[in-house]
Amino acid sequence: MATKKDGKPYIWVTWLASLLGGKRCGWAAWFKAHYKYTKYETMGSDLAVWAKDHDALMAERRAELEEGGWTVTVEEANSFKLEGAAATIAGKPDIIATMPGFTFVVDGKTGRRRDSDWWQVLIYLFGIPRCRKDLPVDITGEVQYKAGGHRLPVRLKDLT
Repeated sequence: MATKKDGKPYIWVTWLASLLGGKRCGWAAWFKAHYKYTKYETMGSDLAVWAKDHDALMAERRAELEEGGWTVTVEEANSFKLEGAAATIAGKPDIIATMPGFTFVVDGKTGRRRDSDWWQVLIYLFGIPRCRKDLPVDITGEVQYKAGGHRLPVRLKDLT
């Protein structure tokens, strides 16, 4: 069952990234932003496998960054909400790493590469400095893929 949410739309970065990355069903994202609804588990046992793979991928990347001198925070510590006049956009990057003067955002993917992956990190790069004034504004990011250890760099200047 679905009930209308109070207030302005609440949009997760992943929904917005899917639309920007070419997902055709804008209605699904609109519905999620405007309604509370019962969520059903669709992945079943695959969810446990995904979680294990994703956690291992991010633990490895975190260790690499810390070895390189970065201070790293993960998951819940990275949550942000960008409050706009028309909507709230919320996200939770897998890793935010900092060192004096620099912020680096990493989002890990265990599946195939999608255009929405790049958009997701780009939205993080846009939103995080507006919500987290404690972080250095020189911000870049990457999508870390499990397959082949490929890393896709993401920079705000990629849009220009």
